[in-house]
Amino acid sequence: MLAAAMCGVSTVCQAARVRVNIEDPFGDYPVHRTPTLLPEVYIDGYTLWFEDISENYQLQIVQNDVVVYSTSVFSGTSSVVLPSALSGSYEIRLISDTHYYIGYIEL
Repeated sequence: MLAAAMCGVSTVCQAARVRVNIEDPFGDYPVHRTPTLLPEVYIDGYTLWFEDISENYQLQIVQNDVVVYSTSVFSGTSSVVLPSALSGSYEIRLISDTHYYIGYIEL
């Protein structure tokens, strides 16, 4: 769990289960098999909290292989508020120039 100060008002934050995909999503870079530091992503209601985001990402919220929400997450961003119209189970994707990370959230 993340500290309450990081999660905003709530003292209960849940970690989004995030894993790395070692395939290059754009086909321009060689596949690296060295360990990578997974981004720490937490959810509190409709707010996604990020800990120590050190590069720029494209955030995608996906349901049934359809991107239902997308936004940019820049280095140093601490949170993103998702639209309250979203409801259900979603795949979350954080896509950088060389990696993408996949996790799962429930709204």
